[in-house]
Amino acid sequence: MKLPALVKSFLLGIPVGITFLDTVGYVARVEGISMQPALNPEAPVTDYVLLNRWSIRTREISRGDVVSLVSPKDPGQKIIKRVVGIEGDLISTIGYKQSFIRIPEGHCWVEGDHTGHSMDSNSFGPVSLGLVTAKASCIVWPPHRWQTLKPEIPQARRPVVLLGDIDGDGYTELVMGLTDRVVRSYRWVADSNQPGSGKLIGLHKWECANQIGTVTLNHLPDGTPCLLIAQPGGTLMKIRCHTNEEAGTVDSEVLATTFLEYHPLSCSRMRNSNVSTQIQGGIKTREKDSSVSSRYAVATLDGTLLLVQDETVLWSIQVDHQLFALTKLDMTGDGRDEIVACSWDGQTYILDQEKCSVRFQLEESVVSFCSGYYTLQPGQPPVPCLVYTTFTNKIYVYYDVQLPSLRAKRFIPEQPALIEENPKQARLLMEWCLYGRW
Repeated sequence: MKLPALVKSFLLGIPVGITFLDTVGYVARVEGISMQPALNPEAPVTDYVLLNRWSIRTREISRGDVVSLVSPKDPGQKIIKRVVGIEGDLISTIGYKQSFIRIPEGHCWVEGDHTGHSMDSNSFGPVSLGLVTAKASCIVWPPHRWQTLKPEIPQARRPVVLLGDIDGDGYTELVMGLTDRVVRSYRWVADSNQPGSGKLIGLHKWECANQIGTVTLNHLPDGTPCLLIAQPGGTLMKIRCHTNEEAGTVDSEVLATTFLEYHPLSCSRMRNSNVSTQIQGGIKTREKDSSVSSRYAVATLDGTLLLVQDETVLWSIQVDHQLFALTKLDMTGDGRDEIVACSWDGQTYILDQEKCSVRFQLEESVVSFCSGYYTLQPGQPPVPCLVYTTFTNKIYVYYDVQLPSLRAKRFIPEQPALIEENPKQARLLMEWCLYGRW
């Protein structure tokens, strides 16, 4: 008895399909938030990715690759993470039993992009390359998320660079926050014998207790400059450098005296002691103020935003978005800086120093954000701008973004008599303004 042609073709196609899945690749759904914002930034909407098995047949894995692997904790489960280190690398860990670890031969170090919300090598250590099953090459669903997943190092693992006068000597120093929890400062020393030439010398090296978020320049109430280094969970390290008169020249290689302090900014809304933190210092407080400001803002990835002065929290708010970028910008033209915070999904919060706020939504997921002053025409004064870079390799510049005021005003008439005469109408008006219905 002969099998029908359809059944015969089906049975012959099964081995071919299995070979394709085992050798070439397949599409898989990504679950959870451990890889946000690269994957599943619009949770609960889930991404589907193409897992390329062919690309890892020689076990050639690079830093920044997004890979699928068998969980070392549960062999029956597959997880998706990003490769942060390969064999031979020295890794600064986040919460692992060893602060630093050298990746052994035939292993790699994987982490989720959503620091503090991922079960990764910081929990189970280096991963054998034999557990890596595929490399995620692109997002195939939903349609508006179609994009290639390019190898890149997560923001929390990138060096932080700052230029500023950190010791009050009148000259600019270069400060770098490195991925091994180390902060270094440098100074350019000119060569008196050869104009225009010189050398960059190292001044200081400070080692932090935890992973570095951002480095910003702030000032003490007496005007002394200091460095603020963001640490996980809303904590920070303050470094004060002092240069004496003999060392206060640009050609000097004499080191300044330094003082280190740790400040845990305790707040009842802090929910995760390992969550990444951003700090923005030097927030101007009033117009035509010749003194420098000691106010600074703090934002955490779990949505906590604080304004701080002299280690006292002036106010704090909690938002329902993951704040990854924090900047300052005078958007009302009154000489006072507003605080601008951005989340991975494009939600932007603009707050003044009295906690009044407005929100703006960019309708795309954001990979980086900054604000500042920019002009289109030479000779024209620069104006406030917001700049977004998306995961689809687009750059959005919102030019001349100025707000007349952030003050809230009552929309109910001020006349108490009108409200007392007809309280029902006043209540209906308020419901319509708030909810759009009677």
